[in-house]
Amino acid sequence: MAKKRTSSSGSGGGGGSNLGLIMTLVFFILATVVLGVTTYMGFTEVEKEKAEKKKATDEKSVADKERDFWRVQAQMYRTVMGQPMKGVEAKDLATHHDNLLKDPPALASPKPEDAKELKDYFESLEKQYGVVWKSGELAPEKSFDKVIADLQKDRKDLIERANQLSEGQKTAIKNLKDKQKELDDAKATHDAQLVQLQKKATADRKSDRDEIGRLQGMLNTVNKDLNNQRDARATAEKDRDKLSGQVKTARNKESDARKKLKDVIDDRDNLNDEVRKLYEVTGKDRDAVRATAMDEKAMEKLKTWNRNWQIVRVDRQGKMPYINLGSEDQVSNQVTFSVHAVGADGKLKPAVKGTLEVVKVLGPHLSRARLTSVKDAKTDPIMKGDHLFNATWDPRHQKRVAICGLVDLGGEGLDNAEDFRRLLHRQKVLVSAYIDTKSGKTPELKGAVTSKTDYLIVGDTLEGANHDKARDKEFSKQFKKLMDDMRDKARANGVTIVSLKRYLDMIGYRPTKVTSTKEGAFGDR
Repeated sequence: MAKKRTSSSGSGGGGGSNLGLIMTLVFFILATVVLGVTTYMGFTEVEKEKAEKKKATDEKSVADKERDFWRVQAQMYRTVMGQPMKGVEAKDLATHHDNLLKDPPALASPKPEDAKELKDYFESLEKQYGVVWKSGELAPEKSFDKVIADLQKDRKDLIERANQLSEGQKTAIKNLKDKQKELDDAKATHDAQLVQLQKKATADRKSDRDEIGRLQGMLNTVNKDLNNQRDARATAEKDRDKLSGQVKTARNKESDARKKLKDVIDDRDNLNDEVRKLYEVTGKDRDAVRATAMDEKAMEKLKTWNRNWQIVRVDRQGKMPYINLGSEDQVSNQVTFSVHAVGADGKLKPAVKGTLEVVKVLGPHLSRARLTSVKDAKTDPIMKGDHLFNATWDPRHQKRVAICGLVDLGGEGLDNAEDFRRLLHRQKVLVSAYIDTKSGKTPELKGAVTSKTDYLIVGDTLEGANHDKARDKEFSKQFKKLMDDMRDKARANGVTIVSLKRYLDMIGYRPTKVTSTKEGAFGDR
């Protein structure tokens, strides 16, 4: 019985050891599983943290790039508005600007289309406002501040010009009235002289008839004495010879008197014809009629004009035309032209629509001009396609002119010869000869009229220009002789002779002080 307890006791102890081992093994496996799970979860969080950190870094890079692009854009805007960067910032900005000018733009930008849009904007600034920012420059040549300043200056100049035109208009109206009075006075004087000339011709004719009657009576007396004194023939023959000589002398006087009378009558008839032509045809004085006939040859050039100089655009107000002549055509400021319409035959119409003056050369074949006169702004305005005419301005060949007499440009009875020569110099015209009335005690011809002279421009006399030497008879005589010699030389060399007024029309010149007498129309000389 005692052995069975021992056996039972040993069997129970072995069972307890196996249970501990099993429990230990279970805890080990559970610990391993827990450790694996926690380790896996740890690595997953690290990867997630790395991904989020990379995303944050990328977003920061994009944000920095976008910030730098907008900062550069803001600096560029400040620069074109007249507040440029300085020092290193200016140099860096110039580099960014050069990158912007490339195609496509190389300026750093989060969106390529933003850089393209910024480049297009700067190109529009250059085209619309002339804000030019060249490659390699720290700032544009002209900023918005300069553009605004230029516009303000132009506005001020326009206001001053408008005030000047207003004053000029008043002066022109007064001068027109004064000239009309002078014309009326000249007409009255001319009529009075014509009446006196007619009276003198009648008196001379009566005196000649009385002289003829007296001589005829003397001849009758002589013949009667010869018949009554046959006994004193020798003496009578001598008396007869003497009386015959007297009769011959008287007849010569009679013939001369008749010739003078005929010349007076012819002059009177010619004068009457000229006066009739004056009022019936032109309404001008005798000198104007003669000048018109003389100018007909000079105007032949207008009929054969074939230059394609024309107006290519006119502003909305119709006062600022643009012409197709520019730097390559050698046109310059203050060159003037007359404006003509073109007929159906392609030739210029003789009537002048107006005149213009070049004020700014804009390109190789483009210039801006200003209208100096318009004949009829309402019914026949200056338009695109109208042609330009100037008889002596030629970019390919310099023209030569000679000035015969004095020059009254403004119609004020003053000698503007020096101003006229300066005007011709601006028109690229060479003055080959003129009469100098100021250098010495006598008038002197400077230069000569030759076959190379294109035009002889006939100006005013000493009296016409109210010259201070007009009352000096010897000075006036020499001045008139020089004018006559110049005309003779011109005719001998085939030089075209033209009056001063016609020449100024042919080059489209109008005196600056002559302005419009009504809105939309300019004064005509």
